[in-house]
Amino acid sequence: MSTIHGNEAFQAKVEYSTVAHLYLGNKSHIIMQILLYFALQSVNISSIIISEQVRDIWFEELGRS
Repeated sequence: MSTIHGNEAFQAKVEYSTVAHLYLGNKSHIIMQILLYFALQSVNISSIIISEQVRDIWFEELGRS
């Protein structure tokens, strides 16, 4: 990211997708966008699962009281 013109000291806001587009081209940029989307969705899904597991444990503990 530091090799992009105007961002030598990381002062500009350069996003991951911009770097992928500049260095990889249009087709690879689209593939990287899709991979990034799936990675973000997998984090969302795993966070929901973990939250629900904690909630289930909490309800079990409340039921024992």
